[in-house]
Amino acid sequence: MLIHILRYKFLSYIKTTFDSRFVSIVRGVGSLFVFGGFAYAAYFFASETTRFMLDHTRTGLYLFHSFISMMLFVFFIAVNLGNVIVSYSTLYRSMEVSFLLTKPISFASIFVLKFLDNFFYSSTTLFLGAFMMLLGYGSYFGYTLYYLTGVMLFVLVPFMFLSACLAVLILMAIMKLAGRIGFRKVMAGLFIVYFFFIFIFFDSSNPMRLVEKLNRFFPNMDAYLIQSTPEFLRYLPNQWVAEFLYYSARGEMMNALPYVGILLIVTVAAFSVCLYVAHRFYYQSWLVSLQVQSTVQAPTDPVRKHFFDFRSQSSFSSQIEVLLKKEVLTFIREASQWIHLVVMIILTVLFSISVSNLNLRLHVFDMHLITYLVLFAFGGFMVGSLALRFVFPLIGLEGQAF
Repeated sequence: MLIHILRYKFLSYIKTTFDSRFVSIVRGVGSLFVFGGFAYAAYFFASETTRFMLDHTRTGLYLFHSFISMMLFVFFIAVNLGNVIVSYSTLYRSMEVSFLLTKPISFASIFVLKFLDNFFYSSTTLFLGAFMMLLGYGSYFGYTLYYLTGVMLFVLVPFMFLSACLAVLILMAIMKLAGRIGFRKVMAGLFIVYFFFIFIFFDSSNPMRLVEKLNRFFPNMDAYLIQSTPEFLRYLPNQWVAEFLYYSARGEMMNALPYVGILLIVTVAAFSVCLYVAHRFYYQSWLVSLQVQSTVQAPTDPVRKHFFDFRSQSSFSSQIEVLLKKEVLTFIREASQWIHLVVMIILTVLFSISVSNLNLRLHVFDMHLITYLVLFAFGGFMVGSLALRFVFPLIGLEGQAF
């Protein structure tokens, strides 16, 4: 079944990508330029950062891979949150799911089909970015293209797949709890748990604290940092990938391969748990999603006035008032919209807290330059996210009407 699904997904991708119509050709050329520029930027950033950190600073090999572990943690959380949000649409609100449920198909088969749909749909750009950054990183150490392709297929792809499996398990748990205590309460609790977990991680592996220890333990930094790594970090998937890359860079493949084995075993186990849970609870959670949707779409109390009620008076003109209230109501009713907004607010708060704790008086080479580049990159990320997530769909849907 899995090979059948992948085969026709690949054929569908080939037919839509190499369509001979003029509109498809223009779209394909535009996408090639956009994704090509994105890929080159990711490669250049990874290559130059690796070269700068290892050649022009006192950053040891293990400390550098500790920074990579932090980036992989953020990457893991991003894939996880992205799959939680997108899975809600693909697994529960898709018309295809409603159609397939009327056919003699097992719930587990429908789940696998839509889960793979969701994984490839939400992670395609991340695949490209991850592979190009891996190429940039590997160019410094002189790795071959075959070796980097193997690392991508057997290390980074299972790493992302594990994140997606956990996301789907979290989503089905959300739907199970939502039927008892309410969808919004469950989502609020989930974001609190995410925030707490992220805070604990960065508090335990504070990058500034690591940098401050550089001069104190130079040149025996690697031996100290290996021993001082918090115990719970060793059980996180991002740490397994970072340890594999570290020992690979040292040429100690016998020490690196066990981390790949652990990652693959845990990924297979997580997917097996997903299949078991889907076989037992997917249909029940889909019924809960119908209940959640009916609650959201239920008519409001005609007597009670809300803050954005059209019956309430406003200081704006009638046209602006209608436009603003329509946008706010449409935004709130779409779960994926406000969930994305909450995720972006959490990222902004975490980033602001991190920047506020920077010690710019620390005597580290080019600290101010690195800080500026990080601020600039985060600002670009926020602007790009806002434009792609909120502004572009609005123009695409309502441009002709305007």
